[in-house]
Amino acid sequence: MDPEKTTENKEQLKEQIRYVSPTRREYRDYFDHIISFNRAVQEGTIAELKEFFGILEGGVITTSGSDARLEKGPQSLLEIVLLSEDDTASEELVEKTTEFMRWSRRTYDERVEVKIVGKDRMSESFFQKEGKPIFSFISPNRMFDARYLIGDEELYVRAEEQFVEELRESGYGRKIKEKVRDGVRNHKKVCSTGKQRFKGKTLVHFSLEESMARYDPEAHVWSFKQGPLRLVQYAIVRDLINIVRSQESAEDIMGLPHSTVNKINYLNVRGRLAISEEDARILADHYKNFLWLYHRSQEAYAGGIKDTVFDAVEVRERLDDVVRLCSNPLIR
Repeated sequence: MDPEKTTENKEQLKEQIRYVSPTRREYRDYFDHIISFNRAVQEGTIAELKEFFGILEGGVITTSGSDARLEKGPQSLLEIVLLSEDDTASEELVEKTTEFMRWSRRTYDERVEVKIVGKDRMSESFFQKEGKPIFSFISPNRMFDARYLIGDEELYVRAEEQFVEELRESGYGRKIKEKVRDGVRNHKKVCSTGKQRFKGKTLVHFSLEESMARYDPEAHVWSFKQGPLRLVQYAIVRDLINIVRSQESAEDIMGLPHSTVNKINYLNVRGRLAISEEDARILADHYKNFLWLYHRSQEAYAGGIKDTVFDAVEVRERLDDVVRLCSNPLIR
């Protein structure tokens, strides 16, 4: 691949995909914009993957998290998740993907999630950097969110089936369920206080008293990502796990929309929500607002500003609603 051509493509990419700052749009309009922005980025990513890899056998390249949910702000790095059928295929795929990320006109997180189907737990995340393991954690959220990009589709289906079986295991499945329940409890506390304990320290993500949200990734401070956004995400996963563990087929659950708001709206249309139509509308609206505030924090940080201000009265009311709605099952 010609490096000069890649540099030229990076400049062209800025012109092809237009991003509008959250400071220039009302939060509902901004949400529609960020979904479309992420969809355009993802379409370009798939095109590049196909150009670089051609036909990918014995492996799958997916994405997860805010990339898969189409909620990522342009300041965040793109994430790659690799699924392979054995150790040899995994090593080859990691090496090739590392080359791809250097070649691509997009900027990726160097920490790549890697899993071997049939060997590793699909409900856990194993991260590598330059082919070396760096950390892992239990995260069924990332598999529920996962979005297929290219590769062996049958292997991807096997990964989903394995994930469902893990959730249904009596011992390990209960462990996952409790882990997610702890996540719900933790983020409810953050919604109430704006604070979180991490490695012996108290982190302040936002302060209602000071009408201030802080974003500082190096200090593990994340504005409204911790608290309301994570609470809604964890509450949905909590309920999805309960459904998967109780019903015979999980096909409808694994086929849900990736976007959090679209998930809420789709489940509402299908009569699967345990909350009223009005509460579903309120929850979706609050999620859009907190995503907008979070992206404002990210943009300010990119400009050298860690703290952003917000309307504390409005935010407190929204936080109270999110906690109230997520304290009980959202899905039935």
